[in-house]
Amino acid sequence: MKNKIFLLTGLITASTFLFSCSKDDDSNSDNDLDGLIPDTEVTTSKQHKSIEEATNQINEISQNSFDSSSDRSSKKLRLKTASDCASIEENINENDLNSGTATIDFGDGCELEDGSTISGKILMSFVYEDTEDGILITSTQTMENLTIDDMSVSGTSTMTMVMPTFDFFDENIDEFKTSIEFITKLSFEWEDGLTASIEETMDEEIIQSFDFSNPNDSGSSITIRGIGSTKFSNGDTYSFTTSIPIILDLNCEYPLSGIILNTENTITTTLDFGNGECDSIAIETDADGNKTTIDLDTEEVII
Repeated sequence: MKNKIFLLTGLITASTFLFSCSKDDDSNSDNDLDGLIPDTEVTTSKQHKSIEEATNQINEISQNSFDSSSDRSSKKLRLKTASDCASIEENINENDLNSGTATIDFGDGCELEDGSTISGKILMSFVYEDTEDGILITSTQTMENLTIDDMSVSGTSTMTMVMPTFDFFDENIDEFKTSIEFITKLSFEWEDGLTASIEETMDEEIIQSFDFSNPNDSGSSITIRGIGSTKFSNGDTYSFTTSIPIILDLNCEYPLSGIILNTENTITTTLDFGNGECDSIAIETDADGNKTTIDLDTEEVII
């Protein structure tokens, strides 16, 4: 029997800067707005950015917990921890080896690669099955006493991922596709009483091309589609949608193209990542049609 190898490109967490380009403001006053959306600028930009970063971290931890080097012949899906200071306990169902549960335990405080501190647990349940398109994994993550920096986090995130299988010795195969969907519903709370809830759906399609005769010509691209909204207890609201899908290339640090429509309270802007060139430049257009050039590397406005 020929060996089969799983191919899974790690998720590039681009949405931290894709969907969080807003003004910084330390204020988080809790105004009684009777459910109305303020027609002024938001006052929770820093908290919103922290929420987006935390959401990305949780989804990345969930995805990276599934080890793409798992031995399918043993009917066991290996899991791995996302950090050296976290532990993972896996429990495969005895009557159904294609499903199980796992607990990712961060203890009283675990530092992630980006410097943030996470504590508590993420409880996972997962099912996987063989399909014509590859290995279908469905996983639900539930937060238990989870805290990221100064935020407590509750709620769930559901991941659906199709991991391709291929015959490594078949040189007629030159392209492999991985599909990932996250549906996230999380709530956040700070010590001063401010709360927020977020609902997001993110779809990614990762296409890897491989030239057996010339490996240097191999490459990978990622297409991202997303829609989401965030509501704060002080009345601030945020939403985004990819009006044109975001295109990433693993050989480029920045998005190649795509447009995101952002709304903060009643103020709407668009963020355009260009026409396919690899550069750090994006164009922001405000509600009045005024255009601003932004350097994504420094997050500075270019005059």
